Amino acid sequence: MKKLVLTAVFALGSMTAFAQVEEEPQTQEDPQQQNQVDRQQQTQDATQNAEEKMEKSKDKMNKSKDKMAKKKDKEMEKAQNGFKEVSMDELPEAINTAIQDNYPNATVDKAMVNKKMQYKLEATMEDGSTETMMMDEEGNPIQDNR
Repeated sequence: MKKLVLTAVFALGSMTAFAQVEEEPQTQEDPQQQNQVDRQQQTQDATQNAEEKMEKSKDKMNKSKDKMAKKKDKEMEKAQNGFKEVSMDELPEAINTAIQDNYPNATVDKAMVNKKMQYKLEATMEDGSTETMMMDEEGNPIQDNR
């Protein structure tokens, strides 16, 4: 697509260069001069048509990008399965205790909760790896059914 747009730009530039030839007053006596004026007009028309087509292509590309972004947002929402992000202060004490007891050197980076009060926690472990944990509101682990 980039190559197509780049080619169109170069073609448009060359047509514009030809279209900028200075016009001389038309006389009915010289058919060769009339042909040159006609060619210049055709070149200008072609340039204008190419510009319009490029503008339409840009609009279509922008619309496609918008659609793709919306689709990606919807997919992200589905992937979260109804979880919404919560602050660390909103975590129940039972979950904080369970993390401290089971993973003393882990740091919780992100916490999410769903309607069933199940918590999805993303934590950085002592070795630097990232783990995703599922817990109920009492701090009991839940199997992640992916």
